[in-house]
Amino acid sequence: MNKKVKQQPVDSVPANDGSTLDELIEKLNGELELAREKERRAVADYQNLVRRNREEKIKIAKFAALDLVETILEPLTHLSLAAEQINDQGLSMVISQLWMKLNEAGLEEINPVGQEFNVNTMEAVADPSGESSEVKEDSKKQTVIKVVSKGYKLNGEVIRHSKVIVS
Repeated sequence: MNKKVKQQPVDSVPANDGSTLDELIEKLNGELELAREKERRAVADYQNLVRRNREEKIKIAKFAALDLVETILEPLTHLSLAAEQINDQGLSMVISQLWMKLNEAGLEEINPVGQEFNVNTMEAVADPSGESSEVKEDSKKQTVIKVVSKGYKLNGEVIRHSKVIVS
């Protein structure tokens, strides 16, 4: 009754579909690698989505005050000019506090006097003779000699270009 069964090596045992176990293992390893690659891509896509959402939230928060600042900016500028003429210390103090709060919210003045003309932050409105001016590409670098209207940035983005006179 003790029959010895001759065992075949494991690698040569045929699988159900007629292939050997080595071929089956190789096929399954390939499928496993594909599944792992799909998982890596899905995780990377998810991380990119989270990063983009975070950046979008930060951008929205930075510019949430944009409408309010743009609405207040012109009347406050005119009020500042009027305060200079009236020379009222109390009014000047209140205006100074308003400008300080706007600065804390990310508003900064563009002060280009003496700097080279930059189309990203400035608009040339006249040359020194008072005539309309256009910046010439082929001429030497033009320098700002006077600011006609102040420009502003909110959190690093230009919201109003400085209107300048260049030489």
